[in-house]
Amino acid sequence: MTVFGLGAIEAQVLSRIGFEVPGTLIELAADHGDRVAAGAVLARLNPVSQQARVARAEAAVLSADAAAARADAQRERAEAQFTQKQATARRRRDLANRGVGSQEIAELAETEQELARVDLLVNGADAAVARAAQAEARANLATESATLDKHILRAPFDAIVIARSRETGTALNPGEAVFTLIAPDSVWMQA
Repeated sequence: MTVFGLGAIEAQVLSRIGFEVPGTLIELAADHGDRVAAGAVLARLNPVSQQARVARAEAAVLSADAAAARADAQRERAEAQFTQKQATARRRRDLANRGVGSQEIAELAETEQELARVDLLVNGADAAVARAAQAEARANLATESATLDKHILRAPFDAIVIARSRETGTALNPGEAVFTLIAPDSVWMQA
């Protein structure tokens, strides 16, 4: 027995998916009717300019690391100079108090000690600034790397491709649909 009637077959889960970033479509890995697993690569955008941004961000991280290492070394040097100036000032003050050395030389040594202490504070601040620049460079690298990852369109769930709306070579805007997917277990019929 055959029953005929009017109705529709629909999917409760239907997604029109595209890229979050603009670019030129260079690869399509799925087509109408294909079953795709969650996470499967569906398409790719040309990554060349974004790869250059990632390389520039990696170089900035290396530069920030070097600047931080230099600032730390300068701070350590300033600590050593302060310790040395402090010891010299103490010795000269002790000699001046015993009448063996000059008060002027003792005061000069104390002034040099104070200058070394201030230099140490400045170098400590420079090291903190360098560490902040390091953190900023690492955050920028993470951002650029995440943007590069967005040049690959992946299936968000196990799906069937019911439409492919763009072709290789197409320049895409963010959010422009490339595929329409349905979840196969969400198909239902209304009659």
